[in-house]
Amino acid sequence: MEKQAREITDSELTELTKTVSKQFFETLPSITTTFNHKCLINNRLQTTAGRFITPSCNIEINPKYYAKYGKNSLVDVIKHELVHYHLYRLGGGFKHGDSDFKKLCQIVGAPRYCKPLKKPKFTYICKKCSNQFLRMRKVDVKRYRCGSCKGKLLPYDKI
Repeated sequence: MEKQAREITDSELTELTKTVSKQFFETLPSITTTFNHKCLINNRLQTTAGRFITPSCNIEINPKYYAKYGKNSLVDVIKHELVHYHLYRLGGGFKHGDSDFKKLCQIVGAPRYCKPLKKPKFTYICKKCSNQFLRMRKVDVKRYRCGSCKGKLLPYDKI
C-alpha cells in the first residue's frame, strides 16, 4: 500500500537513528556502544531498504522505502541496520546468518527481512521437486539448478 511521506534529510535520519539506538539498544546490559556515526540517504539503492557499511560504520537508507511504507517501516529498517552496527562494534557475529544477529534481532524486535520494494518479475520451477523460485532478474537455466534436489529449472511460462 503506497503511503505519502515527505522527504527526510540526512540530519533528521541520523537523529532518528540515534533515538532508536538509545530507546532499543543502549538500555540493554549487553550493549556498551552508542551510535555516533551517520545515517544517510542513498538514492542509488534499488532493491535493498538499507545497509550497514563496515569500514565507516555508517548506515545508508533507501528513500524509496520510506516513501512507500512510511515511518514505522523505516524504524524497522533502522533497527535492523543498528543490529549490524552494534554487533560489529562489539566484535560479535553481525552477519544475517550469525546466531548473535538472530538473537539481538529477536530481543529488540528488528525484522530479519524487510518488505520488498519491487515484486519479482521471473518465476522458475524445479522440474524434479516442483520448488518455486521467484527472481528479480533472469536466471540462466543451463547454468543454475535447484538448491534442494539439483534438478533442472524451468521458466514458469514454459511449463
